[in-house]
Amino acid sequence: MHCFGAGRSLPQETWKSIIRQLIGSGYMAILPERYGALKVTLHGWRALLSDTAEIVLSGSWHEIAPTI
Repeated sequence: MHCFGAGRSLPQETWKSIIRQLIGSGYMAILPERYGALKVTLHGWRALLSDTAEIVLSGSWHEIAPTI
């Protein structure tokens, strides 16, 4: 999978929005016992490994996403 650094041109606020939505949708979780580290949930792994899963998020980031 060629994706390392693919989103580096996106502003920090855009990434914060994406992460918040992924957490709210159950794809990621915050681990308070690990000082707020993030983890991909089982639901998230299923979506990542699926050939047909579609993750729908809101906001202006979707205009930029095809370029990353």
